[in-house]
Amino acid sequence: VLRDVSEIDATATFLGKPVRLPVMIGPVGGLGSFHPDAGMEVARGAGKFGAPMMLSSVSTQPLNEVAAQTNSPFVFQL
Repeated sequence: VLRDVSEIDATATFLGKPVRLPVMIGPVGGLGSFHPDAGMEVARGAGKFGAPMMLSSVSTQPLNEVAAQTNSPFVFQL
């Protein structure tokens, strides 16, 4: 309580790559029902924010195409 938190650094590493927060975007199997490119858009957002992402095995986009959209750590749920 009442501690100075103005300079806290929450960066971490995951699979040897730096991440902004120790939080991963979890797999959502039905993303394709919301938007045809949903998996790729989530990957782009994860890359811009610096968060790792896990792609669902029931994704509507191919794994390699989604993985190419991000520079953050990427995991495939099997």
